[in-house]
Amino acid sequence: MRKFAWMAGLLACTGCSDAFRAHPNVVARVDGHELSVERLAEIFVVGQPLPLRRDVVNELANHWVDMTVLANRLASGDSLLDSAVVFETMWLEVRQHLIGRYQERQRGPDWELSVTAVDSAFEEGEIRGLAHVVRTVTPASTQEERRLQYQTAEQILRELVSGMTWQEANELNQDEVSKQGNGSLGVVRRGETVPQFERVAFALSPGQLSEVTETPIGFHIIYRPLLEQVRETFTVFVRDAVAAQADSIRGMALLESSEVAVRSSAPEAIRDAIMEPMRALASSRVLATYRDGAFTLGQFARWLQYLPGEVQLKMMNVPDEEIVEFTQGLILEELLWNEVGNSGLVLSDSARTAIEEQYRRGVAEIWQAARIAPDSLAAAAATAPERERVAARRVDEYFDAVAARRIPLAPVPPFLATQLREDVRWQIVSAGVAGVIERAGRLRAVTDATGR
Repeated sequence: MRKFAWMAGLLACTGCSDAFRAHPNVVARVDGHELSVERLAEIFVVGQPLPLRRDVVNELANHWVDMTVLANRLASGDSLLDSAVVFETMWLEVRQHLIGRYQERQRGPDWELSVTAVDSAFEEGEIRGLAHVVRTVTPASTQEERRLQYQTAEQILRELVSGMTWQEANELNQDEVSKQGNGSLGVVRRGETVPQFERVAFALSPGQLSEVTETPIGFHIIYRPLLEQVRETFTVFVRDAVAAQADSIRGMALLESSEVAVRSSAPEAIRDAIMEPMRALASSRVLATYRDGAFTLGQFARWLQYLPGEVQLKMMNVPDEEIVEFTQGLILEELLWNEVGNSGLVLSDSARTAIEEQYRRGVAEIWQAARIAPDSLAAAAATAPERERVAARRVDEYFDAVAARRIPLAPVPPFLATQLREDVRWQIVSAGVAGVIERAGRLRAVTDATGR
């Protein structure tokens, strides 16, 4: 599902009427619906410690636009489950699936690892299966609490040495995630764990238990399983690593043979796109060229919608070289997609079904979160205008629940949102965003002063 873009400074569609122009008391509009500065400011007060920053205000305002547009479409009787809508929305999943199949074909029938190769990788030890039982501590733990957790870990280790099974020891594991897999941490590379843990874990022989090992999260007993205990997962991991390396080598060769050249102005244009992604979607500005084609800012913005906000913010401050490298990676995806098109590969029936089910589960989660499922709206009102009013009220209630942290945010898939916005007039008001920050700041100050 959607990872939100920080959509700052979005502008309304050109040619809107005077009734749809910016107003300082409004932060967002969708056709006849408005989100007032006061309303969004109240949400920020209820939602403390929600950061009162321009990017976060923009995010919530855009989420309101997405949810309002979606609710209106559902109220009109369109369930948005048409196959054309599904596969346009799920374009990235379609591409990734077919590119993956194409890369498998490129590797050929002989790329699978032999048993000897797996054995060799296990003996080399740079990657290894690991499991642990941990008694956790936190920065707030007292010295007495830490002492008791250490003593408990020591007792578990003594009992393991005396014959207690690993399964029995795992019952005392306080890492709830690894506990579900009998303490397994999966397959781990050097550099993927904290130094205290790695130093001990990568000194273990197969089948060996560690002494009690302290890290910032607690006191661990680490176990390195024998190969026969982890052969299946270890084989999959090593196979995937070898495949990724082979794909990377072929990818670099494809970039070179395609004569990819990223323009020196691309990093600045990309930073601008991060600030105004919806405007960038329509841009034909060329960021890079390659043999028989070009990569535009609009294409970059399409990918941008899938990047988490924190990644986008980081990109604003990284060196130009990193942005160029990232752009080359996206161009490689485009080149591979072109090759897929020429290969004749199409989605299998099972793949189509899986992607459709993924989409349906995603939209059903949104329907449920905001109580805007088509059948629910149909049961609440007989006409489309009445259903639209019911839907608007439920979206409002949904935002209250999100702000109060009773339910999680239910983001609309980015390309579904883009499609829906094409058919309506919508607007994010820059002055309204500033107004929310000012008004919420004053409301928070009053709340803090009165303790209410």
